[in-house]
Amino acid sequence: MWKDTNTSTLALTIALTKVRLMSVAGTVTSGLFKNHPLTGQLRYSEIVSFSGGHHHGNPVSEACANRIAPHRPGRIAITAINVVTTRHFIVH
Repeated sequence: MWKDTNTSTLALTIALTKVRLMSVAGTVTSGLFKNHPLTGQLRYSEIVSFSGGHHHGNPVSEACANRIAPHRPGRIAITAINVVTTRHFIVH
């Protein structure tokens, strides 16, 4: 939703570009700025638990590299991802 309460619908493609970084590209499919391309960037972290804590004040535990083979006891299971905007979406 835009500041003036108008809305736009987006068709997005997300590509992993670096460790924990995603490039976003797409097109506005309806509403304000229809048919305009857009780009953006997101950073994410893997969440392994909704309890625990992180030293940056984040109330969830982040995943680290698995050193245990798949289907073995103790392997880290990622349950969700936390996504934040690192570069604002730009409508061209």
